Amino acid sequence: MTPISQPPTERSMAQAGFTLVEMLVVLAIIGLVAAAGLALRPQSSGTLGREKVGAKLAQVLANAQAQASANGQAIKLNLGTADLSPGLSISSPLGDADSITLYPDGSTSGGVIVLAGKPAWTLDWLTGALSRAR
Repeated sequence: MTPISQPPTERSMAQAGFTLVEMLVVLAIIGLVAAAGLALRPQSSGTLGREKVGAKLAQVLANAQAQASANGQAIKLNLGTADLSPGLSISSPLGDADSITLYPDGSTSGGVIVLAGKPAWTLDWLTGALSRAR
């Protein structure tokens, strides 16, 4: 009588599957290809441009706030003439869409600053802090 199944021989066991070293080499290659793909991906110029405008806007607001505190008088900062970016406007609760009023105590007229038709930053009326719009 012949047995229905035979135990695996030494040769068939060696050929079944992959070794740990082979798997690690394949994973390393996949990792290198993924890293190269991420590094070569083009950067979003819109995001970088928005960051530059935000940094410049924060600097202009800080300078105007310092001037308002030093003079003891409110300063009206017109976004259209501040040479920040075309398409920059503010949606203010006070209704003035072109300018921000900065008061000597550090408060502002507040509002949402819009860049290219999309809300970009929020200007807190109480503290004058500039933060990203959500």
